[in-house]
Amino acid sequence: MKRQILLGLIALIASVGMAKPKPNTNLYDKVPHAGYVGNIALEVASPGAYPGSAGGFTTTHGMMVTPKILAGIGTGYIHSFNSGKGVIPIFAEGKFFFPSEHMRRIYPHIGVRLGGQVGTQGGAGLYSQVACGIRIPFSDRLAMNVEIGPQFAGKYEREGGSNTTVTYNKPFKAKGEHFSFFGRVSFEF
Repeated sequence: MKRQILLGLIALIASVGMAKPKPNTNLYDKVPHAGYVGNIALEVASPGAYPGSAGGFTTTHGMMVTPKILAGIGTGYIHSFNSGKGVIPIFAEGKFFFPSEHMRRIYPHIGVRLGGQVGTQGGAGLYSQVACGIRIPFSDRLAMNVEIGPQFAGKYEREGGSNTTVTYNKPFKAKGEHFSFFGRVSFEF
């Protein structure tokens, strides 16, 4: 009797140990389906278009071309904390997702935004970002994205050159481009 129980336990342990792990059968269940995808994002940038750090929101609306490619357009408002001024970016966005049967909870992606921005004090400039991030799905339509990356955007300054000689009653004007970094958290619907 003891021998039969021992052999039964060994057979059970061996069968469990040799069992092949199941692949992620619901891989594409949580990647957005072809069709409309929208998101609203909160973002922070180290010195942005105006002097000092900036933060704001953007919204993007587009289509999932395939389960891996998103294409859309967007706009928003980015506010400079130091100057009290802002910019309104208008851009096209593309994202490429890397779904894998080994990653069930997160989906890495890369993205690019390219367009222009209009300063609230006048002037216009370039708006571009390259992002690396992850998508954390809650369902096939709801998800959270966390992204970081560099941005290259129009820079706005007051006339006068340096901070010690700036004339504060003069308006901001577009003066070239500025390189900085950003972080973004977005909610997809």
